[in-house]
Amino acid sequence: MIQRHIVLMNIQDAREQLEAIEKSLLDPDYEEVELKLDLAHAYHHLNYAWNIRNEPDAVLERHADEDFARWSRYPSDDIKAYPCPHPDGVQLSLSASPPAARCAAGLPRLAVP
Repeated sequence: MIQRHIVLMNIQDAREQLEAIEKSLLDPDYEEVELKLDLAHAYHHLNYAWNIRNEPDAVLERHADEDFARWSRYPSDDIKAYPCPHPDGVQLSLSASPPAARCAAGLPRLAVP
């Protein structure tokens, strides 16, 4: 992993955003549109961290808007499935529509932006 410091900064930013969402959800006036924007911001940082992790310094120095957009996208080509934390060991495919992507217990596990 070449860009460890950028990955770390983006993970920290995503965590801060998620903590802000937790606090906001306690406010009855916090609306779904705000949640959508706040989650998109958290996703951006997670996506960016993953996508930029192995970019050479030279690419970062000359990056363009297209690079920023590419680094911000959900890494669907890299992340196809992940282990469900339930004892049955169900694997979830991210190619499934988000409502179908659930663990055996029926809990939503991942929303694909």
